[in-house]
Amino acid sequence: MVLLLKKRQSGLVSVLVLAVLLAILGYLGSQIVPVYLAQRAFYGDLVDLAGRSALDQQDNLAITQQVVQLAQARDFTISEHNVLISRVPERPELAILVDYTKTTEFPGGYIYVFYFHSVAEGLL
Repeated sequence: MVLLLKKRQSGLVSVLVLAVLLAILGYLGSQIVPVYLAQRAFYGDLVDLAGRSALDQQDNLAITQQVVQLAQARDFTISEHNVLISRVPERPELAILVDYTKTTEFPGGYIYVFYFHSVAEGLL
């Protein structure tokens, strides 16, 4: 009889540990997945901007300012010196290279900084 109670308690502890682990993984997923979804959406914005900028032949300063605005709209931290625009001489082709970050705070005061690097090409 005692052996049967010990097996039930052991099974209950296993279920509780599994439930706690699943809750932690679920919470982490709810904090991390949106960051990567925002990064993918920002990359799509960059590709659109690169294509439009190559067709309109916008100057580098205007493109840089638009990249910074797009990043800030998606809550990424970026500065103008982290945006590099590379052009193909005598052709309307360009590439936008961007380094940016996103900071996320977790319980207990833990802060994690996600670092991203994106390259978007227009008319290549």
